[in-house]
Amino acid sequence: MLLSDYAKGVLTQRVIRETIDTARKMGKRTIVDPKNLNFAVYHGASILTPNRKEFTEATRSRARTPEEIGTAARDAIAAAGCEAMLVTQSENGMTLVAKNGDVLHVPAYPVRATPWRRHWRWRSPAVRRKRMRCARPRRRRLSRSASAAPRA
Repeated sequence: MLLSDYAKGVLTQRVIRETIDTARKMGKRTIVDPKNLNFAVYHGASILTPNRKEFTEATRSRARTPEEIGTAARDAIAAAGCEAMLVTQSENGMTLVAKNGDVLHVPAYPVRATPWRRHWRWRSPAVRRKRMRCARPRRRRLSRSASAAPRA
């Protein structure tokens, strides 16, 4: 079960609680992307996945390095009663902290991406037909009056 809380009022505390409890009864894991700074609201979830800003605000820590994140996450995991916490850090990668205290940092690597829109348009059949029309020499069309005139 995936709960992505955008703090828009849909995932109330009651809905969150009932969803997590139902998933646990069914033996399913629950992954939560929290927006509430009180991680105890998500008590019993399998994994919490806050970004670094949400994590530092909720734990009131600086948490700049994986070691600092690991230290702060252990306390947050105990308070939230979850199995693990995955702190996403945009260009710095992500840090996974397990309930037993193991910390795994996965760095992010830069990737050069081709703009999808340009690539897609280049390959679309309509664009290929249009390019072919532009590449062909145009025939001059004679007007009706010129084609109807007798040839000498």
